[in-house]
Amino acid sequence: MVSKLDFFEDILKNELLRRQSINSSYSLRAYAKSLGIQASPLSAILKGKRPITNQMKIRLGSVLGLSIKQINSIPTMREYESREILVEFEQIDKDKFDLLSSSYNFAVLELFELVDYKSSLSWMAEKLGIAEELIEDSLKRLHRLGYLKKTGKKYSLVNNINFTTSLTPGLTDVFRKRYQKEIINCSLHAIDNIDISKRDHSSVTIAINENDLEEARALTKKYRTDMVKLLNKKSQKTAVYHLQIGFFPITK
Repeated sequence: MVSKLDFFEDILKNELLRRQSINSSYSLRAYAKSLGIQASPLSAILKGKRPITNQMKIRLGSVLGLSIKQINSIPTMREYESREILVEFEQIDKDKFDLLSSSYNFAVLELFELVDYKSSLSWMAEKLGIAEELIEDSLKRLHRLGYLKKTGKKYSLVNNINFTTSLTPGLTDVFRKRYQKEIINCSLHAIDNIDISKRDHSSVTIAINENDLEEARALTKKYRTDMVKLLNKKSQKTAVYHLQIGFFPITK
């Protein structure tokens, strides 16, 4: 059976919710502009009043970073209702894509480590400042992928499971770019909205010999690893943080 978020229209709605969770003033007009479509037809699509043609589906899906295989695996409501396509829905592949392309999934996972953790959707949504619909979708995805177990209606961490929120070199550019852009947006929001006593933003500009770049990259990787080891020693975890490091050239 096709569930709510299996339709392409709901993928579009979910992406709008995700962006609005990062920026509460983000509008439908801005979303439409980013997709290369007028706001009026997009509004009609999201309300189920206008069908999505196959050509439009490919165009919008590509803008969202989906591959042709992923786009074809997600039916529009019209395609499903008229049985125009027969798709063997690859749920796990879709779950992995969604998990690694939205940073809030890892944040949801980390909430289970907090001393004041509560299993209610409203508490988790308020804690992360995102919509309850995104929390619910994330919990189901994390459960299907084996990060969480479910007893009745409650989720809990799978014992002794090892996971990382670092993006490995084997992932596609779509994964890496989207994830890192989202983390940078969160960092920008923190600069404007989080007191300096609860965050650390600093930078240094330095001339280098590019032959030393690999050694420098190794040092930043070791720093991240050492930081995780240090903070994971604490048994009373009270907050979820992002650690984001940027090291890039500014000369042409």
